[in-house]
Amino acid sequence: MYGKAKMLDKAVELSKMVEREYNMKPNLHVYTCLIQACVRNKQIRKSWELFGEMLCSKIAPDAITYGTVIQGCVYHSKFEQAMALVRHAYALDGAKGPCIFQTLGIDGPREGSKGLRREQAIPLQTDVLKTLLTGLKRKGLAAVAEELQTIMNRHGDARPSEARGGRRQPGSPAMPSRQDQLSDN
Repeated sequence: MYGKAKMLDKAVELSKMVEREYNMKPNLHVYTCLIQACVRNKQIRKSWELFGEMLCSKIAPDAITYGTVIQGCVYHSKFEQAMALVRHAYALDGAKGPCIFQTLGIDGPREGSKGLRREQAIPLQTDVLKTLLTGLKRKGLAAVAEELQTIMNRHGDARPSEARGGRRQPGSPAMPSRQDQLSDN
């Protein structure tokens, strides 16, 4: 509601107030909605900060959350950060590589912080990956585009986008509903 009304600060503050006054911490859905509001309001850095808060709160992002942040990066030509998010989602960021916080340029725990590196891959939405690939090619980042194509080929289980009401492709596995994902936590 506040995000669509371009009152992003008020939306974030409301979330923090609920946490303070009612001891109700934001869940995956709340963080994803706040991140979407940031992206819509062209506040990409704020979306990264919220993503970082989410990780620090030990709330695991899902494909929709990753896709939202990656789309924001693409629209703002932040391809290094978009690829870092892809690597993080697919658990390819390795113990010796930079922490996701460093790559996004936000405050947070640094190297050696448990829980910041994924152990299992989260298959991202196909349309998100294709949008990023197109952006990389348009910017002439052939080596990075090739890396992304390799990731897409290796992890061929990318999910069709259902975030905008898209239909599941025949023969593709059904995604758990948002309610199913939340009840698992």
